Amino acid sequence: MRKILICLMSLILWVTSCSFCFGLENSNEKSISSPKIVAVLYDDSSSMHIKNNPSWAYANYAMQTFTGLLNRNDTLLLTYMSSSDSVLKSNADGVLSLFSSDRQDTVDKIRGKTESGDVTPFDGIDTVGNALASTATNDPNTQYWMVILTDGAFEKKPGDTNTETSSAEIQEKLAEYQKKKMPNGSNMKIIYMAIGDKAVLPTETQNLIVKHSSTVDIVNTLSEIADQVSGRYRLQDSDFKIKEGNKIEISSSVPLLNIRVLTQNTDAQVKSVSIKDGENLENSTVHIASPDNVSGRTKGQTLYGNISTITSKGNYIEDGKYEITFDNTIKKEDVVILYEAALETKMTITRNGKTITNPKVLREGDLLDISCKVVKMGTNKSIDLKKLPEGMYQGFSLNIDESGQNVVNTEEFTYKNYKVTKNDTTITATANLQGFAPLTKSVQFAPKSPVVYDIKAQDGDLQLSLGKIRNCKESCNFIVTGDGQPLSKSEIETLIDDDSIRITHGGEETGIAYDYSIGKNGVIKVTPTTSWLNHAVLGTFTIPRGQYDVKVSLNKKLSAEDHFQVNFYSSREILWRIILLILFLIALRLTVFTKHFPSGKLERYEYRIDSSGKPNIPTRVKGPIKIGYFTDFFGPLYRTGPRKKTFDKDRKIVLTAKGQRRFDLDVKTEFNTGAETITPDTAHKLLERYMRLKAMKAAPGLLSKKDPTVVKMKKDKETFVDQSIGTTKLVENYKFK
Repeated sequence: MRKILICLMSLILWVTSCSFCFGLENSNEKSISSPKIVAVLYDDSSSMHIKNNPSWAYANYAMQTFTGLLNRNDTLLLTYMSSSDSVLKSNADGVLSLFSSDRQDTVDKIRGKTESGDVTPFDGIDTVGNALASTATNDPNTQYWMVILTDGAFEKKPGDTNTETSSAEIQEKLAEYQKKKMPNGSNMKIIYMAIGDKAVLPTETQNLIVKHSSTVDIVNTLSEIADQVSGRYRLQDSDFKIKEGNKIEISSSVPLLNIRVLTQNTDAQVKSVSIKDGENLENSTVHIASPDNVSGRTKGQTLYGNISTITSKGNYIEDGKYEITFDNTIKKEDVVILYEAALETKMTITRNGKTITNPKVLREGDLLDISCKVVKMGTNKSIDLKKLPEGMYQGFSLNIDESGQNVVNTEEFTYKNYKVTKNDTTITATANLQGFAPLTKSVQFAPKSPVVYDIKAQDGDLQLSLGKIRNCKESCNFIVTGDGQPLSKSEIETLIDDDSIRITHGGEETGIAYDYSIGKNGVIKVTPTTSWLNHAVLGTFTIPRGQYDVKVSLNKKLSAEDHFQVNFYSSREILWRIILLILFLIALRLTVFTKHFPSGKLERYEYRIDSSGKPNIPTRVKGPIKIGYFTDFFGPLYRTGPRKKTFDKDRKIVLTAKGQRRFDLDVKTEFNTGAETITPDTAHKLLERYMRLKAMKAAPGLLSKKDPTVVKMKKDKETFVDQSIGTTKLVENYKFK
């Protein structure tokens, strides 16, 4: 009984340090769990050892166990009631100086600390409470724990039993620390462990765990506390079996952060651990033992044991079957095995679509979306709870408490549009897996008062001409503040949208639009602009002159206005637009009304050749002639319908293609025949080939390359060879100028 009592007594101290996650002590120790700051008020008064009371030895042994089980990234603050005005810190000189580097050394020094006092000072609670509150951290997930271990009542005046505190006074004192915010904004958790019949008990409340045990029910009491606050699952005897005298086989359906093995009153130590068909796991051990004999005290049963911590080389141990081998035979009653699941509940809180990483920024009136999931610890990889062994997943709950009153209780993993009130708020998500401690994630915050926003226009004298609106370099500026301080860009973005800004003229929107940017120091810059068509052509008609109003609204409730003036084009802008118009008309003439002869069938044309063999300009062109698309403003470019026309030698022969645009062909009136005179028939053929060649050069594709009448042209001169005319030599001498 005494052996089990001490083992469980050490567990209660230990579990406070591992209610979330733990790592290893060896040189390869690593932790992906949240750190903890644990302050212990340790009763070393004379009542712990007078009248043959061995509690002093059991408490010392439990303190060793507690220290040996803490993680390297945790902080231990130890206060003895015999010197309640001082705190031994794990990061300070003294008994805990080697806390991180040599845990065994620290355990040994605690075992050797056997001095005692005669008092249980009430202000010892203040010592450990203030020590916690003064230990700062920037990690919002760090947990703060106060552990009080005593066997009697506190004294307001140390040594004066007439000043012993009542239950109500202890309750009031602890309530002060329950409400007190820690440096990271969380509230501390308190375990009040009372031993014996003379202990004075406060009432258990939220974040205050109160347990009282006598010699008879100490086992059940400590087991109950261990189950309540432990981050590990304590295997029952039926969960493992001894093989070959020195081996234990266990299994897990989920990945584990670590496995702790506590052995009691046996020299057997963990020798090796392996996953079936997998890696060999790492192991480190701390030895614990009862303190040495002290004259005049009853030591009780001599206790000794080992604490072994088993981890993987990676972040966690994969699920599967594990075999633990000891260096000596082992009995079930000598072993306690604890699992810590490498799982955690992850909670994401968003406001206006943005994730909140520090709940201290939350304010009354904020609308929050809360989403939760169970992930492998240290990752964002979700666990499919439906794929866990049947019956293992026991459900999920999401609770929101305001000033201790529950306002939301749902089994859904998401909760939308929670409106923050002015009350202190705790959001708690809990996933329950059979055989493991609840996977709990809690966020606490004290909402700030709503921000008092303000927006003001920085009055300017913005004057714009019609020609400067599109490429405007100036802007109307507005400064936005919250509680009198300029807001950041991200804060302003949550207050405005595309409908928050309007530019109007006489209350009506015009062709003037806007661009806006958010600069430093809470400044919104609204820059007028317009389309290129309004800028280049239509602005004269679509953009009224005069005063324009720029209105910027925040949350559609608060607004400010600025103004700018639009004037007509400046003289320089008018001149520039006239030049552009002239260039445009020239380009139009050169593109739309230039010679085009798209693919099509060439209409017939007529011309006359006199008896000398020289061609004359045709005097008649038959068929529809379309030269242009405009009116007589363009003179001879526009003609329609069959008509008779006499051309002089400087004019053009007009050709058309059916359904296509017009084509003009310049023809020289002089035809060189060289020294010889050709017949009119030959001249007719040559001129026809010439005209066809010119048409083909102006509009490729008009004449098919397979057309037998196509002539060939050399690159160096306009010599036209017609294979259909007698001799080649004759043709080569005929040139067209």
